[in-house]
Amino acid sequence: MKLMKKLLVLALALALCLTALAMPAASADSGIKARFGAFAAKAGGKLFMILPGDGVASLYSMPAEGGVLTLIETAPQVNDLLSDLSGNIYYLRYTGSKFQAIMRRTDGARFIVAEFAEGEIAHSLSLYNGKLYCLVNSRLMEIDLTQSVARQVSERSMTTYTIADGIVYYESTDDVATYQMSSVLNAGQYVTGQSGRLYGMMLDGSNDMRQYDQGVSALYAYGDYIYFHNLNDSYRVTTDTQEWLDGCLYRLNVNTNQSIRVLSEYDWNYRPTDAGLVIYREKQLLLSDLGGENEVVIFEPDPYNYMAILDDEVIVYEYNLATPKLSSVSLGDGQSTLLWQGNFVSDGTQGEVITPATVPGNETTGTTETTPATTETDATATTPETAGTPAATTRPGYTAAGSMTIGASGEEVTKLQNRLIELGYLSGKADGVYGQKTASAVKAFQRRAGLTADGIAGNATISALNKENAPHAASGGTDSSYIFPNSSKTKLTRDDVLSIDKSLWPYARNEIYARHGYKFDTKKYADYFAGKSWYTPGGFSTGDLNSVEWYNMELIAGMEKEFANSNPPKPSGGSSSGGSSSGGSSKLPAAAQAIGADQYIFPNSSTTKLTKSEIRAIDKALWPYARNEIYARHGYKFTKETFKTYFGSKTWYKAGGFSTKDLNDVEWYNMNLIAWMEENEK
Repeated sequence: MKLMKKLLVLALALALCLTALAMPAASADSGIKARFGAFAAKAGGKLFMILPGDGVASLYSMPAEGGVLTLIETAPQVNDLLSDLSGNIYYLRYTGSKFQAIMRRTDGARFIVAEFAEGEIAHSLSLYNGKLYCLVNSRLMEIDLTQSVARQVSERSMTTYTIADGIVYYESTDDVATYQMSSVLNAGQYVTGQSGRLYGMMLDGSNDMRQYDQGVSALYAYGDYIYFHNLNDSYRVTTDTQEWLDGCLYRLNVNTNQSIRVLSEYDWNYRPTDAGLVIYREKQLLLSDLGGENEVVIFEPDPYNYMAILDDEVIVYEYNLATPKLSSVSLGDGQSTLLWQGNFVSDGTQGEVITPATVPGNETTGTTETTPATTETDATATTPETAGTPAATTRPGYTAAGSMTIGASGEEVTKLQNRLIELGYLSGKADGVYGQKTASAVKAFQRRAGLTADGIAGNATISALNKENAPHAASGGTDSSYIFPNSSKTKLTRDDVLSIDKSLWPYARNEIYARHGYKFDTKKYADYFAGKSWYTPGGFSTGDLNSVEWYNMELIAGMEKEFANSNPPKPSGGSSSGGSSSGGSSKLPAAAQAIGADQYIFPNSSTTKLTKSEIRAIDKALWPYARNEIYARHGYKFTKETFKTYFGSKTWYKAGGFSTKDLNDVEWYNMNLIAWMEENEK
C-alpha cells in the first residue's frame, strides 16, 4: 500500500496540472478524497435539495441562509446531489427509461454529461479530481466532464466505493463474507448478514487487490484511513417484528493495514469530516473526534428525516413533524439555524417561487430566482400534484382528518397492522408504529382494492380493509406466481439467476418494480404484468424499494449485460458436448505446443476476472484452450483429440469427477468473456 500511494502521488500531481488547464466548464474539486452526493448540497451561496413526491422527485434551491424556495425541475427520480468549488451542481436523474448524469452551472444552464443505456441502474455519484464517478449495474464508471464521455473503470462488481489518493476502495460483490447470530424472534434459527470484502485498485482499474479480509459496508475515506461498518464485529438489531445484523464502525490505516474499532454502539449514519466524526443515531446527531471518543450531542432531530452531512454543516429536513422543519447544524459550534418551516408545495412550474411559513428571525422574503436556462427540453419530467401534504394536527403521523401516515403510533396503528397481517400484506407481529414497512403494506392493499396508493390509511382505506370481502394479498397459483418469489427480501445469487432462462431475466428484474405498483410504458412488460393477479399499477415510489431489491435489480441487470452477446459457454470437447469448430484438428497450434507441461495459460482464471486486454495479449489460437482450461481444472473429460492431447500432457490435469456445480462465479464470467471474444473477434 505504501508503494501504491507513493506512485500515485507523482501521477496525481501530473494529473492535477493537466486538469487545471483542461477544465474551463467544471473545475477540479479540491482535496484528495471524493465528494459523494446526498439529498442536499451548497453551491454559489445557495442550498439545493432533492425531495421525493408521489411518483416524482423535485430539485429545489433557496438562499443558503434561508428564505424563498424555488422549484428548479422534476423527474421520476433524482438522486445524489453534490457540488464543486466553482458553484456547479451535479446529480443523477432517471427519465422514466434511462439514467442521466446532469451538470448545472451557476448560470442555470443544464448539461447531460452522460446518459446510460435503457435498463441500466446508476447510483452513488461522486466527484473526484474534476471527474464524476458512479456505479452503473455495479460497475464503476468515470465521466469526463470536458468531453461528456463515460468509460467503465473496471469489470469488477461492487456495492459501495470511496476514492482517496487516486485509489478506489470498494466493497466487492464477488467476494462476499457471510455472518450469522442466533435469532431472538425465532428460537433455533439464525439471523444472517452478508457484506463484500474490502478491495482497492488504481483509477485505471489496475493493481486490483484485497485490502481487508472481512465483510465491510458504508465506506468513507479520510486522511490515511478508510472507515467502514465491519460485519465481522456485528450486533443484532431487533424490533418486535424484525431483526438484522449490522456492523460496528471500524477504520483501516492504509499505510500500516491495521484496523481498529471506532464505535461499539450502533450508528444509522456517519461521516469523517475536518470537524471530527459526525454520528447519527435515533434522535441524536453527535460529533466526536476522529477516533470516536468524546462524543457531544449537537442536535436532536425527529427520527423521520432527510439528512445530508456536508463539509462544515449538516442539513436536516424533519418532514414528519406537525410543521416540517429544514435546519442547518454547524459542525463548528453546534448551533442550529432554522432555514424553512412548512411543507414544500408547488404546482410543478419551473422557476416558481414558494413562500415558506414564517421562520423566526428570518422574516425577509429574499429575491425571486428566475427560471434557469436549459440546454435540452425536460420532455420526460413529470409534474407533481398541486395538492400538498394535508394540514397537520398536534399529533405527528396523523392528518387533520385523522388519517394515519408514517410516524403515527398507538392502538389504532396496531389494529391496522393486525388486519394487514390477517390479509397477508404484512408479516411478523404488530408493533403499533406506522413505519415504512406498514406504509408499503398499505400501498399494496390500496392497489389491490382499487384505491389511490398513497400509503396513507384514510377513511376509505380503513373501510375497505374492514370489509368481509377485502382482497387478500396474492399468493400461489400459476397466474399470480413470481419468477423469484423472495427477491424482495433475499439476495439472489448468480446461480439463482442462471437457473432460469435468460429471456426471463428482464421480467425478473422488472418484477421487483411491479411489486410496488410501477406503471410500465413498454408494451411487453405492461402486457406481461397485466396478466398477474397480484399486479395493480399505481402509487409507485423508489422510496418503497429496500436495499435487497436494489441489490437484486443490479445483479440481474449486470448479468443481462454480461450475457448479452454470448450464450453460456460449453466445453469444446467432451462426452456432453456437441463439439466446436475451434480446435477440431488433431494437430495442436504452435502456440499451444509452446505451453509447458506444468503451466496454465491463465494461472488465475479461477480466482480473478480476466480483462479483454489480457485475453488479446495471447495468441487467438490459445483462446479455446484458455476457456477449456477452466473446465480441465475441475477434471472435465475431453473426447476431442486436440483438447484430449493438450490437457493430457499437463501434469496438473486429472480427468474425472467433473461437475458444473464446482465452477465459481469468476470462472463462469471468464468463460463467457472468452467465448464472446472467440465469436466476435475472430
